Amino acid sequence: MTKLFIVRHAQATGNQDKRFQGSTDNDISAYGRLQLAALSERCHRLPLDRIYTSPLRRAVETAKAVGAGRRLAILERQELREIDCGVWEGMTWDTIRCERAAEFETWVSKPHEFQAPGGEAMRSVFSRMNHILGEILEDNPGGCIAIVSHGCAIRNLMCRIHGLPFEQLSQTPWMEHAAITAVEDSAAGLSIVFENDIQHLQKIKSYLA
Repeated sequence: MTKLFIVRHAQATGNQDKRFQGSTDNDISAYGRLQLAALSERCHRLPLDRIYTSPLRRAVETAKAVGAGRRLAILERQELREIDCGVWEGMTWDTIRCERAAEFETWVSKPHEFQAPGGEAMRSVFSRMNHILGEILEDNPGGCIAIVSHGCAIRNLMCRIHGLPFEQLSQTPWMEHAAITAVEDSAAGLSIVFENDIQHLQKIKSYLA
């Protein structure tokens, strides 16, 4: 049996500023660094063999936190990057809602049809995330692997893991920043052990409150 721990990167500056960052290579925010500390403590107990990550800085920094204190290989894979949203990149969500209302409605209600002008088609994200999942499973039979990626990319991956057709992407929930989902791959196929787990972040929220 192969075990996968899928991790969304910690909060980045684009998230903090409520901007669409997509392929924009932003840093982790100050709050995100608190999340990384909590995530590192949680993941220290996981018997990981290897970590795969998107090459964007916010994901790489999260991957380093996942593997902190251990000599684990961290492998960057382009397939794990976030969607490139063309003209949406760097725009605030309020601006997108007001000035690109039709595109935003597709993003919300029919994400499988979404493609921002000058950007990547959602179907491309689904295709490459499925490809890298198959590659990781093939290369690590019986292993314990962490995968660090982004909100939209992980949503596409989880659509596949839930066994939903791509056209039902809108029914797949989003993962929160620094959340963990555990998946097992056995002879019976893929099964979710737990999803979007943020129990390790509760101390941070209580402290800030």
